[in-house]
Amino acid sequence: MVFGSPGLPIENVDQLKLHGTLYNEQAKGDWLVGESWATGFDPSFMADTVQLDTGASIATDNTPLAASHGHSEYLNRRTTSQNNLAAVIAGHPEQTVEKK
Repeated sequence: MVFGSPGLPIENVDQLKLHGTLYNEQAKGDWLVGESWATGFDPSFMADTVQLDTGASIATDNTPLAASHGHSEYLNRRTTSQNNLAAVIAGHPEQTVEKK
């Protein structure tokens, strides 16, 4: 799982040798994402990476979730990004909100 990533030192997901899926989140207004000074490859453009939403949404249990903005809100309580991180870490990716 990567979030707010300035880039990864790989060109494709296979190079990570994961035994699972790479998930990525990028919040609107995150100044660190996509900057020209950032090193590595942007995970939002990598094939086989699941892009998760960070906007306002509804959780699988019908709980409203707030949007994350900027680089410092990914872990804020009751946000879509926090919900997604918790779901992936807990081994329940079916409870994530994918980016549309």
